[in-house]
Amino acid sequence: GATNTAVALARLTFPPGAALADPVPPGTHLLLVEGGELAARLDGPAALFESARPEAGWHPVPPSSPGLELRGGDALLLPPGTRHTVTNTRGRPASALGVALLPTAALADAGRPEEAADPWLAGVYDPRRAGTRVALGGGVVIETLAAGIGVARTGPCVAAGRTSVAVTRFALAPGEAIPAHRVAGLELLAFDAGGLEVDGLDASGDPPPAGVQAGVVAGPAAAVRGSGRGLALPAPAAPGVRNAGPHPLRLVAVALTPTGDTACAVAPAES
Repeated sequence: GATNTAVALARLTFPPGAALADPVPPGTHLLLVEGGELAARLDGPAALFESARPEAGWHPVPPSSPGLELRGGDALLLPPGTRHTVTNTRGRPASALGVALLPTAALADAGRPEEAADPWLAGVYDPRRAGTRVALGGGVVIETLAAGIGVARTGPCVAAGRTSVAVTRFALAPGEAIPAHRVAGLELLAFDAGGLEVDGLDASGDPPPAGVQAGVVAGPAAAVRGSGRGLALPAPAAPGVRNAGPHPLRLVAVALTPTGDTACAVAPAES
């Protein structure tokens, strides 16, 4: 059957020699290399997008790949259960954005994040860490930028439902805006610190995330959750956002959209 899905967006910083060692994701894991170079070792299937060969699109990576070099702009998509190790073997820092889709059932018995038995859930993508930073044993620093929940619904799409993931990199000039728009699933934004203004608060009147300015309240807007460097914009309607700072603002948008019957949310377990 369908299950609710927690979706988390994080920035992973790898100092020289740091490694994210042998996590086994209970859900889909997407890595987007921002800068530097990373080496990946896989024990299971994956798909790779190489920025140097965009015309090739996504192509499969065979299981048990001995070594995979990832550079800025590359993306690696790991299905549930693929054990992998990602290491910075170079002499300069590297960073990546990570997106994880986790069945909420996997989080239900984890208890408090710092007490969870599974370090993957506790230290990397537990949505309860949204807006925080944590250093893992391998030297990787994880900054959880934003998190949201895709709510499963019953219906004919449950058996065949899948989630489409689209990643877009762009910049907003000072004063430039993304207008309010409809959201079928869930949108996550990662951006430079400061300067982003959100048009509206959520219906409960919660304050805006740290580092994000609140604009005019325009009625019951979609719940906005995140930190000063990321936002989660859930269905059905995302408020507009504007670069309120004096400098261009670089953003990465990750859109997760249910395919097939769009009345179903992001939640089907197979993504």
